Amino acid sequence: MRVFIDTNVLIDFVANREGFSEDADKLFALGITGDIKLMTSALSYVTAMYVARKYEYQDVKEALLALSNFVDVLDLQGNTVIEMLSSDWKDYSNSSLPVYTPAELLDILNQ
Repeated sequence: MRVFIDTNVLIDFVANREGFSEDADKLFALGITGDIKLMTSALSYVTAMYVARKYEYQDVKEALLALSNFVDVLDLQGNTVIEMLSSDWKDYSNSSLPVYTPAELLDILNQ
């Protein structure tokens, strides 16, 4: 299963955010073992670094670098942005792709 990691989940993990990092830890562990294939946006890495510096989280750069060993970082190209802005697509909730919180996805994987 391929799983796209949202920016907030990435921040939860690398910043060890209380109340959120536990489920993120479990998802990334499944990525390390190869049980799921993890990917995220290059922009998510940039945003995670920005948030980490703003709130003075420690060791985030090292954590993001370590994640790159088993998380595919997807490039965001200009033409992709232009296509998205030109489309009629309004919201991810209108997408045919399923969207889950880490806890919801873990429940599904454990069934």
